[in-house]
Amino acid sequence: AMFSLCMVESEADEVTLQGVTSVGLKHALDFAYTGQILLEPAIIQDVLSAGSHLQLLELLSLCSSYLIQVHTHTNTHTPH
Repeated sequence: AMFSLCMVESEADEVTLQGVTSVGLKHALDFAYTGQILLEPAIIQDVLSAGSHLQLLELLSLCSSYLIQVHTHTNTHTPH
């Protein structure tokens, strides 16, 4: 939508993607081209932000599943 004829970005030489890091964008684009991603805690927030901004629904679904899995694993291994 940003690059459609009616938007300011369509005429810009440079576009800033607010809230998207280079790390997140790299992983999101790699996923878009390959369909593969290795998620880990150090990058999950960056990937989520980029995936959300780019509306990569399959990537967002994978991130959600990953976070649920990590959360479940952490809660089952915490001493009570």
